[in-house]
Parts: sequence; structure tokens; C-alpha cells
Amino acid sequence: MSMGGDWIINTPDSIYLIYRKEVERILQSVIFIFLLLMKFLVMGLYMGSIFPKTGLFFTS
Repeated sequence: MSMGGDWIINTPDSIYLIYRKEVERILQSVIFIFLLLMKFLVMGLYMGSIFPKTGLFFTS
């Protein structure tokens, strides 16, 4: 991790800003996908608990 920090310090501001924007964009997409998966998981557990026979997303 320290190598990455040194690399950021040694680069010009413009490259650092571009790098930071890319990282923020990637983090936003990862968080979005994670929240989406969590929503599906909660929905699946919820449906599975209410309708044990049908439970489309519920797997144990």
C-alpha cells in the first residue's frame, strides 16, 4: 500500500485528479452493485420466510 501512496505523491496534480476520479467512479459502481445484491438477498430471505414453499430466491 505504501508504494501506491508514494506513486500518488510523485505524480503531477492533473494525473492524481484523474486517478482519484477513476477510483471514485469504481468505488461508486462497486457500492451500487453491493447494495443491489444485498437488496436481492434480503428480498429472497423475506420471500422465503413468508412463502416457504415457493421461496424463489431462498436457498439454504
